[in-house]
Amino acid sequence: MPVRRAVFYCPDNKQGDYHVNYKTKHCRFRLGLIPLLGLFLAGCANIRDGQPHATALSPAAYGLDNSAATPAPAQGAWWKALQQPALDRLVEQALQNHPSLTLAQARIRQAGASMALTDASDGPQLDLQGAHQRLRNSEYGLLPPPLAGNWFSLNQLSLNLGWRLDFWGKTRALLAAANSRQNAARLEAEDSRNWLASAVTAQYLDYMAARHSLQLLQRDQALLASELKQARGLVASGIASPDASDSVLREQQQLATRMAATQTRMARARHALAALTTLPDAQLASLPLQALPQWQLDTRTLSTRVLAQRPDILAQQARVKAAASGVKAAKAEFYPDVTLGAMAGLQAQNLSDLFSAGALASAITPGITLPLFHSGALNAALDAQSANYDAAVAGYNQTLLGAIQEAADGVSQTLGSQQAHAASRAALDTQQRIASRSSSRLASGLIAPSQNIHAQRSALAAALENNEAHVRQLQAQTALLRALAGHLATESK
Repeated sequence: MPVRRAVFYCPDNKQGDYHVNYKTKHCRFRLGLIPLLGLFLAGCANIRDGQPHATALSPAAYGLDNSAATPAPAQGAWWKALQQPALDRLVEQALQNHPSLTLAQARIRQAGASMALTDASDGPQLDLQGAHQRLRNSEYGLLPPPLAGNWFSLNQLSLNLGWRLDFWGKTRALLAAANSRQNAARLEAEDSRNWLASAVTAQYLDYMAARHSLQLLQRDQALLASELKQARGLVASGIASPDASDSVLREQQQLATRMAATQTRMARARHALAALTTLPDAQLASLPLQALPQWQLDTRTLSTRVLAQRPDILAQQARVKAAASGVKAAKAEFYPDVTLGAMAGLQAQNLSDLFSAGALASAITPGITLPLFHSGALNAALDAQSANYDAAVAGYNQTLLGAIQEAADGVSQTLGSQQAHAASRAALDTQQRIASRSSSRLASGLIAPSQNIHAQRSALAAALENNEAHVRQLQAQTALLRALAGHLATESK
């Protein structure tokens, strides 16, 4: 080992400041040995089996085309096919102001900032440092007299350079993980927009259907009032028993219950729209009543092959990539950490000497750090990242299977609701013809008024059923487009 000798001397001043001059004999720093030593020790690092165990499902195995280009949505917004200007405004309002999208944008910015921070950690760091020290050494410390028990001053002004060299790809892996997380955040924001548009559409349709149902129930209430009046007249004249009027009264009470439930349904749909669009409830209550749109999806023109391009599935894929990069970064922790530092500046005990030529000081400080024993912390971190990868793969698989089921259910429900609506429409047409003939016979005096009321009420009941079948079809089609992320394909299933 080289011998280091310290020589102390006292200047001719009255401040009691002492200069220190260190002289080293036979000191030689061999930089070439450091990388070789690091490589040798890195080979001895004990890395347990931290490989992930989960396997991602292949979309192709379920008939999905993961490489197909995603078709553009119809006119960029599928809900415009309903031709409801009020709905278009509500969706636009929701897409501009809903907190979930604000949160999604914040997550995108947060992920971008994290990526920039990770990227910056791998670059050179340059700092300007200025310091003044005034200290007194203990009389009983390590330093001998005349330094012991006296005061010192040390002034310093320097530029400090630090650079961490990413030989093992740790920073590159962390940067890839941050980039994947930012992509996932963007895709999740797109998925939030799709969900928001479908939710607003579904609640708008339910709100309009409930208002139409309430109008039909009010017409039925008027017919029941007329029937009750006739029944009470017959009871008063002794032609009918009191059971006749009580039977109509019971129907009125049942109708009142249905009307109350319909009003509650209207309120709930309106409140949901208020929460989705951030509009006041009073403004939504003033929306004009619109007829339910005649919107018919041809399921033969829809393709589930593009299901693999759903934003939520792509977001989960990005999460899997981020987790895989996290495993790589955790493995890189087992290898040497190489740093390069340098300093150039001025040092002097007296402030007046700080800018003199003799105050120049400089240093180059390469360094290497190899983790030899961390009580299992590195392996635990690798196990955690491996488990995180398995969880990400499981989340992707669950999302993929859920999307496949959602799309399959959407197709089945759309076909079933279309058939049910067609049947209810046919039943309504039949009942309306019966009601029309009943009115003609009443005008000719061929039937009693009560018989005509029954025919008219049957027509109203058919109209109510058709209204509900219509909105169920529209909502099933909305759910199907939500399952397909709003994408309309031109090829058959």
